[in-house]
Amino acid sequence: MVGGMSWKATDAMKERTKFVLEWERRWKEAEGGRVNMAELCRMFGVSRPTGYKWVERYREAQFELAAVAERSRRPHTSPFALPLELQDLIVEARKRWPRWGPRKLQERLVRANPGKPVPSSSVISKVLKQRGLTKPPRRQRRHSGAGVVVPFAGCDAPNDVWCIDFKGWFLTGDGVRCYPLTLLDAFSRYLLRCEALLDPDGDHVQRILDSAFQEFGLPTAMRSDGGPPFASTGPTASPPEHDHRAQQRRFDPWRYEYNFERPHESLAQACPASVYVRSRCTYPRTLLDPRTDPFGHVARIDKRGFITWKRRALFISSALAGELIQIEPDSDAVDGHWSVYWSRILLGRLDDHRRDRGLIVPRRPKGTVSMQLREPD
Repeated sequence: MVGGMSWKATDAMKERTKFVLEWERRWKEAEGGRVNMAELCRMFGVSRPTGYKWVERYREAQFELAAVAERSRRPHTSPFALPLELQDLIVEARKRWPRWGPRKLQERLVRANPGKPVPSSSVISKVLKQRGLTKPPRRQRRHSGAGVVVPFAGCDAPNDVWCIDFKGWFLTGDGVRCYPLTLLDAFSRYLLRCEALLDPDGDHVQRILDSAFQEFGLPTAMRSDGGPPFASTGPTASPPEHDHRAQQRRFDPWRYEYNFERPHESLAQACPASVYVRSRCTYPRTLLDPRTDPFGHVARIDKRGFITWKRRALFISSALAGELIQIEPDSDAVDGHWSVYWSRILLGRLDDHRRDRGLIVPRRPKGTVSMQLREPD
């Protein structure tokens, strides 16, 4: 074939054979001298690098025509070729944890197979794609505003900051709204609570917090993003269960998996439970009874949120109605200055010289509920 015409795929081997045989004829005529490769390549419609490659193979093979046959482009070694048994383990892990990505699955396989080679996360990703176990990435929702650049700034140890958040709402099978409430330790990412609530109100939140405080102790500060009483977007269940009780039965094992099994990238693939430790600040601390306090520094908050201090009604907090508080001389040793505590939490200060100001509450950063704690007795 001449004139630069393209070859048919079925005639490729035949044309290569013709090419090298024509080269060999001209080479012998030149008695081993130089062959005009440019002219020969033009005759057969191939590039000079291709022509030189075929001739080199032909000569290295001692003029065997099989040397110019089409070679496989498959690499001699395939780093992504895995035994079927190992591929099956990857698939089983993905089915066990369908929401885990390749990095988390790799970490799980490493833990389950100590001392044995485990493929990289990129290879695991290829296996999942080949087996049809990946989904196309969802379109990201645009968010207005600058957002939070450093979500857990100033958090250096467990219980420095707890984050509380409602994850939107969704309808359970009975048509009732479910409001998932999460309580998270910011440092360890340990999920302290994940509760399916019927109403996102203060009474329900107080009950959940009281339970968490008794189990884990008190944090130094709490953070929320605001809302009635907190807010966020994005329901956390798919598909929903029949009712909120059934939904809670789903949340509980998911929370255990998240805390004790699921590797977390921000923790160098460690599990949150391996990092979190219970707070040393216990809750609640036993308080004195006002009737047995010889100095009158213990008071009970009435149902309106007031106490009587030095013959004057002072508003403390309606949220603590019925609770006991302690009023102690302030640590700055200034006469007439008092610190007001509920358990070990500093609520604020009183100034005998400015009683009209009432309870002076410490200023806190926006979006953070800080709790200044006194040292244990």
